[in-house]
Amino acid sequence: MNTATDAGTGAQPPTLRLRAWKAADFDEVRRSFADDSMRGQFHARDTLEASTAAWLEGASKRYSRAGTFFHCVTGPDGRALANIACAPIDEHDCGWVSYWTVPWARGKGVASRALSFLVPWWHDEAGVARLELGHRANNPASGAVALRAGFREEGVQRGKLRYDGVRYDTVVYGRLSEDPRPGTDDRVAFVEEPLV
Repeated sequence: MNTATDAGTGAQPPTLRLRAWKAADFDEVRRSFADDSMRGQFHARDTLEASTAAWLEGASKRYSRAGTFFHCVTGPDGRALANIACAPIDEHDCGWVSYWTVPWARGKGVASRALSFLVPWWHDEAGVARLELGHRANNPASGAVALRAGFREEGVQRGKLRYDGVRYDTVVYGRLSEDPRPGTDDRVAFVEEPLV
């Protein structure tokens, strides 16, 4: 597997890097959680700052804990661009996938490239047989990310999610380890591989 520390191979340096979340990412996470498209999804505390700190503390621990993976996607400068996560659902080797991108990096293929890179790793290294995800029906861009990473649309769950008192239908997707693999970009790499 590629790592950002591989040198002397003649390959182009990675343009996206995957690492654990750090306290230094606080401002990017807070700005993301304050964005209109994400408001209400991560605010479990009294203030935006408290919600950001709580999320960041939990996410930073999950990169190095086997079975749950919260990957901070960065550019070459180390600045946080996105979160791509996979958490166990049950004892049947199924994982729930989620992702979000900082507002200023949306529409640039960051989530698609990182998710496509991680899908084979989750299947082959982490042993997740089935990956599942869902997004609000009014967010088709999230569905496009899933499709590019080899997920198949499996249906709609009516009124599944509630944010700020509004219920949303959710489009759900799944993929199995034996499904065709997405094309991957060799300019995406782990800075340090997480535990499996």
